[in-house]
Amino acid sequence: LPLQAHSVLQHDGESFWAALIAILLLAVFWLLYLFGSVKRRPSLWQAMLFHSGCILCAVAVTGPLDEWAEISASAHMVQHMLFMVVIAPLWALSQPLAQFAAITGRWGRIAWQPLLKLSHYPLGLAYLHAAVVWFWHTPHFYVLALEHPWWHLVEHICFMFTAAMLWWAVLQCSERNRSWAL
Repeated sequence: LPLQAHSVLQHDGESFWAALIAILLLAVFWLLYLFGSVKRRPSLWQAMLFHSGCILCAVAVTGPLDEWAEISASAHMVQHMLFMVVIAPLWALSQPLAQFAAITGRWGRIAWQPLLKLSHYPLGLAYLHAAVVWFWHTPHFYVLALEHPWWHLVEHICFMFTAAMLWWAVLQCSERNRSWAL
């Protein structure tokens, strides 16, 4: 089967460990949502959006696209676009905070309350996301991410995090912020 032709276990050294950490981070994220869903049941559509985002993320990180991204700049950019303009908005549309709050309690609120305050400034988050994308595409940091799997993982996390924040701000904006979000 084509999907079995590429596996994280085929990587060696640092690439193996960076890919394994990426998978573990996604698995923890997904499991927190699943356990939270037991306590706070999402709608069918919200659950489908969240799970679709997780499946696409897993495929983008471990599937053939990841292998192609190592040898093709266009495949590499497709992978990044999947993270930023497909997966992140799927997660934002799924509105998973209720599920995460149900499982993380007070500690989770401490972590995301400041982030939720930032979502009141969609234009600021757009600038932040653009700055992150530009930062990772400056020659020095672009090469750093290409040559070092750990930095590549950090790059992907930065893209996903700032894109998710931006999409959350845009898709969950109030009437007052709508013009700025657009």
